[in-house]
Amino acid sequence: MKILIRIGMTLFHFFVKYGLNPQNLPVKPRRRESLFCRSKYTHSSVRFQSENTSSNKKNLTIYDNLITYIQHFDLPIEKLFKHAFGIHHLQRKEIFRAIESEEEKIKSDRRQIMPQLRRSSSTGNQLSIPAPISKPVVPRTLHHQNSMPIIMVREFETTAASHSDFAYLWSLIPSRLTDFQPERIYSSNIHGRRLRTLYDHVEYHEYCLIIIRNENQEVFGGFCSGQLANRTKTRTWFGTGESFLFTIKPERQVFKWVGYSPLTKGNTQAYEDYYIYADDERLQMGGSKEPLNIGLSIRQDLNEGSTKQCDTFDSKPLSTIEHFQIMEIEVFGFTR
Repeated sequence: MKILIRIGMTLFHFFVKYGLNPQNLPVKPRRRESLFCRSKYTHSSVRFQSENTSSNKKNLTIYDNLITYIQHFDLPIEKLFKHAFGIHHLQRKEIFRAIESEEEKIKSDRRQIMPQLRRSSSTGNQLSIPAPISKPVVPRTLHHQNSMPIIMVREFETTAASHSDFAYLWSLIPSRLTDFQPERIYSSNIHGRRLRTLYDHVEYHEYCLIIIRNENQEVFGGFCSGQLANRTKTRTWFGTGESFLFTIKPERQVFKWVGYSPLTKGNTQAYEDYYIYADDERLQMGGSKEPLNIGLSIRQDLNEGSTKQCDTFDSKPLSTIEHFQIMEIEVFGFTR
């Protein structure tokens, strides 16, 4: 992902510096800009500007102009990569903080248009609402007792949670995933109780929702951002700050990564970046400075689990029972 972001930043850098104003092309490039192949790059800018002149007449947006510019981009690939990987201090934490901020802006915009969609629907116009309503970002525990997101989720198989619960969960996941639909890819009632079997069904999904029901009929779980297949590569904590823990019953709450908090501004301790840990004996989410304080831990037989307060998500125990019995566990992926 960071590689794609580096490439995107490089393309946008060239577009802003040269695509919008070709007069900025240096007559004698400085050493820092010596990676530009001026003969080719000037040709690209000229072609772009010739088309952009007519485009301006149509009042195209910057996005449209950027697409046109990239279509004519002809910088040698090796120089493109040299510039991309020359970007310093590009930290994963800052990337995900920026993504989270932009996604919350999108959700906020959707909240503003929802009253209009409701009025249109009440007058007889059947409108499909592709995305949920979300509350503004709160860095710590969020309480959703009196809020209900609106989202169109098609019928699918599940016994661990209701469709209303999934509408709530869809208001928590990254906005880019809300156009997808939930698909059950593992169920302890169908596939058996073995952690290795769960991995076999889930490990190559980039994102998944784990939902657990315990003996007290409490429902809780976690959103994993990162393939569980990474467990064989890293043999340590992995994943991204988009992961989070949640409870559904008896109370709806979400616990997101502390790196999103204004108090930390992404400057977290190592133990606050413990998102996911997985091996053949356990699956865990949320670590702490104290090694035994794990937000959610599932044993290999999928019969027992435990939950404690953890530092990564600043979460309280997800269940009223620290060591609980797993009555049912389901895992959901994302599909079109």
